[in-house]
Amino acid sequence: MLALVVLVLASPARALAAPDSGTVLSWLSGQRERNGIPGALAERTDWSGACAAHMSYVALNGGVLTHQEVAGQPGYSAAGAWAGTNSVLSTGTWTTADHDPFENAPIHLAQMLAPALAESGASNGSGLCITTWPGYDRPAPAATAIYTYPGPGTTIYPVQNVRESPFTPQAKLGLSENGNGPTIYAFGVAASGGYLAQPKLVTASLTGPAGAVPVITADWTNPDFGPGLPPGTALVIPTVPLQSGATYSAQVTMRAASDAQDVTRTWSFAAGATPQALPGGVLPPDPAPAPVPAPPAPPVAAPAAPGAGDAATTQNVVAPSPRISGTIRRLGPRRLRVRLTLPRTSLGLTVRVAAVVTRGHSVEVATRRVRSTSAILHLRVPRGTTALLVRVRAAPGTDPTAIARGRLTVPAG
Repeated sequence: MLALVVLVLASPARALAAPDSGTVLSWLSGQRERNGIPGALAERTDWSGACAAHMSYVALNGGVLTHQEVAGQPGYSAAGAWAGTNSVLSTGTWTTADHDPFENAPIHLAQMLAPALAESGASNGSGLCITTWPGYDRPAPAATAIYTYPGPGTTIYPVQNVRESPFTPQAKLGLSENGNGPTIYAFGVAASGGYLAQPKLVTASLTGPAGAVPVITADWTNPDFGPGLPPGTALVIPTVPLQSGATYSAQVTMRAASDAQDVTRTWSFAAGATPQALPGGVLPPDPAPAPVPAPPAPPVAAPAAPGAGDAATTQNVVAPSPRISGTIRRLGPRRLRVRLTLPRTSLGLTVRVAAVVTRGHSVEVATRRVRSTSAILHLRVPRGTTALLVRVRAAPGTDPTAIARGRLTVPAG
């Protein structure tokens, strides 16, 4: 070890190359698989190229992390602008398999660990960029399932200091950002119902050697930071540090719109050794990430709340999306004729329609390729449908502001 240190110090001009995009995604796959979350992420090389383009834009414009690109600025590109609004970003790089730079950034990490993530792109050099939202296309399970981080039989740190901006979930929930137990993630995945019908948290508990551990919980429906979490995500945050070397039992119950009963997951994990502190008792923070982009299909009709990221960076502000308008004619108790007026930026993309039912749940009922700015759909919807949520998501290489959405009220009948 001493010889290695001396060798590095004696060759300051020689820098180790950062691991490439494929290595980073294999490390992320491994992190997921070790905790029982589906892995084997497929790399989209076009998305990796878009990430590299965005990080080049950042470098050419003062090195300040931002999710937005401004046309006409040095390094601007449509692909880079798309990556900026569909990725998690960090000023640091991912250098070893067991040290995820986003480990202490709960909203960022949730996006990366979401079970629905099946494909991604990455750039790891002058900062780190990993695409998330566009890759949530893994097939649904046969029955509603709950995945967790930490996973069953794994070990996690007993205390955590979180770092995101413009805020962390901990701060929004009234907790300190330092000295709590590790953030525990539960990812509910519904067997049916689409993007907007994922499970919501019902109850959660954590038990250790001394009995019940106090926790604060929240999920993706939280109005403050929920829009930054993948649908189906729940957070369980111990308000006290865990005991090093002890085993803990956790239980989470969730409910999906399509389920007649709750789904419960019980598992155990261990608290590892306390991280070594720097002189003065200050824990070394990870490189702080940039703000989390708002999802391309927010789970509510209201504007998405800002995400999270580096406190030293500009708060993420997403440009207003073009609106989708239309009319609905009821043809029967469950049959609707819908006429949509779509912005020209939607041409060639896919429009998705979700039905909002009386209980407040949403179920995807149609997907269509947009071939004209005017479209007529004949839909069969669930009983009790009160509204339709319509959205169009931007594609790689296109202007990221070309994300359109709208909400249409279903006439009574």
